Amino acid sequence: MQYSCVQSATEQEVKYNQMALAVGTAFLIAMLYTVAIRYMFQGGKIVQLEWDVATVTAGDFSVEFAIKKENYLHWKEHVYRAPGGPFERNEAPAFALKK
Repeated sequence: MQYSCVQSATEQEVKYNQMALAVGTAFLIAMLYTVAIRYMFQGGKIVQLEWDVATVTAGDFSVEFAIKKENYLHWKEHVYRAPGGPFERNEAPAFALKK
């Protein structure tokens, strides 16, 4: 059995058009996928920034400083529990220390 490798010009043109259509479709799909992923990534960043701006937390405005244990105990005994002090007014120690 023998096969011929010779093709007519119309056969080659049809095969070329089919191949060009397949490659063009694959390229279009790849580009649309890339654009969609980039859009979602950029949109996600914007949503995160909007959420951060809309949400105010204590960390945005708080300051932390260390208090030595002996200083706190001195304050608690001489200021917080003093006569007429915050303890007698039923204030929490943290609130009284803040004031």
